[in-house]
Amino acid sequence: MCGWAVFFHYFPKKIECPTHGRAQERIPWAEGYARVTYRLEFLVLTYSQLMMQKAAAELLHLPGSTFSNILHRTITRCRDGHRVRGLTALGID
Repeated sequence: MCGWAVFFHYFPKKIECPTHGRAQERIPWAEGYARVTYRLEFLVLTYSQLMMQKAAAELLHLPGSTFSNILHRTITRCRDGHRVRGLTALGID
C-alpha cells in the first residue's frame, strides 16, 4: 500500500453453536478455512490467462505447487455452482 508492504493477520473465531456444533466465523475476504484471500485467487486466475503457470508463480513469489493448488481449488469452487442438474436430453442442430 503506497509502496509499503502490509501484512494482515486475522484469526477467525471459532463459534460453539448449541444447534450446529462447532463452526468457524465467516469472513468476507476468503473461503472458509482457506489460507488465501479471494483477491489472491483472482490474481492467480488472471495471471494464468496471461502466462504460463511457472512464470506466474515466480512473479507472485509462490512455489509452483502452491500456485497450482490455488488455481485448481478456485476453478473447482467456481464450477460447482454451474453444474447442470436434471438434464435428460440434449439436442444439437
